[in-house]
Amino acid sequence: MSERGRLNVKFFDINRIKKHVFWLYVVVFIITSLSIWKGGEALRNQQIKALRIDSFEQLNQLASVLESAIAKYQHMPTLLASNDRVRKALRDGFESDINQLNRELEQINRITEASDSYILNMEGLTIAASNYREEASFVGRNFAFRPYFKDAIRGKPGRYYALGTTSNRRGYYFPILFMKAIPLLVWPL
Repeated sequence: MSERGRLNVKFFDINRIKKHVFWLYVVVFIITSLSIWKGGEALRNQQIKALRIDSFEQLNQLASVLESAIAKYQHMPTLLASNDRVRKALRDGFESDINQLNRELEQINRITEASDSYILNMEGLTIAASNYREEASFVGRNFAFRPYFKDAIRGKPGRYYALGTTSNRRGYYFPILFMKAIPLLVWPL
């Protein structure tokens, strides 16, 4: 083979090798890119799964804390309903009894850390309230339109979470139908 022929073969071999190396790099790049993409996707899915599990556990813990806090207040309306001052104020309607009941409700709220306590008559009118001293007092306001009142009138255990129409604060409402009134305790949330 002539010198020129050998040079062509070497040149041809070098070009061929360069092409193979180029395609090898392309294949390695594609495989590496796919591996990184799929690995990242697997890691993301694993982290999302771990986050879901952690969130679910935290939600369960928070729900338990909230249920415990709510359970602390659920018997208050029953206790208020059995209060002699409530019965007397409803039966006689004397201003002195209602004033005393207002002070008692205020004191109950300080002790229990409830947001508000108030007594509604069968028409939904507030006859006494723990916030009787405040400008936005519930005394004299009618709450017959509220779902917790409607449930209590039907004898259903009213549990209701809502934004207060007077206080403009969120609360959990615990009404109970008793005698001719609905003692109500609101727990702030």
